[in-house]
Amino acid sequence: MVLMTPKPVIKKIERLVRQGLQERFGDEFVFDPIVVASHPDAFNDERVHIYVVYDNEGKAAGPRWMGQLMMYIQDRVPEAELPLVPLVDFIPKTAWETGHREQVERWIRKS
Repeated sequence: MVLMTPKPVIKKIERLVRQGLQERFGDEFVFDPIVVASHPDAFNDERVHIYVVYDNEGKAAGPRWMGQLMMYIQDRVPEAELPLVPLVDFIPKTAWETGHREQVERWIRKS
């Protein structure tokens, strides 16, 4: 499968994710890295997948902010550029450092 999401759209989504998280949380949380990539889903349709690595230092953000981030992105990216709802994974920094990073990098290389 050849993935069709252009690199400028991927970069735009990454920028919007950073902007949305900054607007919502300011300096309360550290979000780094934020990785945006295209992958085929279970039906072999292209999906933009957003991986947000966070370090919350024991603070709770509440469950609604994940859905709010997806709505923030969808409101700012035209449907022609992002036809399917992006998949978003929020990954604790400790999980990222102990294996998730390598898994995501393998998925990106396969795409």
